[in-house]
Amino acid sequence: MIEYRTKPLSRKQLFDELAYVIRALRDIGSTECKLMFGWDSNLPVDDMWKDMVIPIENIVSYLAQSEGQGTITVGRSDVIVNDSNLEFVLCHESDVHVSGNSDLVATLLERWASCDYAPYCLKDER
Repeated sequence: MIEYRTKPLSRKQLFDELAYVIRALRDIGSTECKLMFGWDSNLPVDDMWKDMVIPIENIVSYLAQSEGQGTITVGRSDVIVNDSNLEFVLCHESDVHVSGNSDLVATLLERWASCDYAPYCLKDER
């Protein structure tokens, strides 16, 4: 398992990366993902980190609805998207993390380097 992280990103950049991951997952045949909210979401601790299965095409609208309800703030709350081989995190520190065994991890690392997001390795357990 390998994990990379970016420098803090703007709200637009966070949504751009989420859109990129959604497209990439769709391209490899994924139709749904597990979504969960973590640190700094406005949920009781016992309600954080609970998987919600969401169709991929509904993730952005679900996040918008959750922000509108005050449950999360993108860039200030952990939003975790899980596919069977990939975990993508919009972090409460306004950065993005990716980990897993998918080829998409390497693709995102290259993308983040080319976008000057200063990616770096947090964990390498290969």
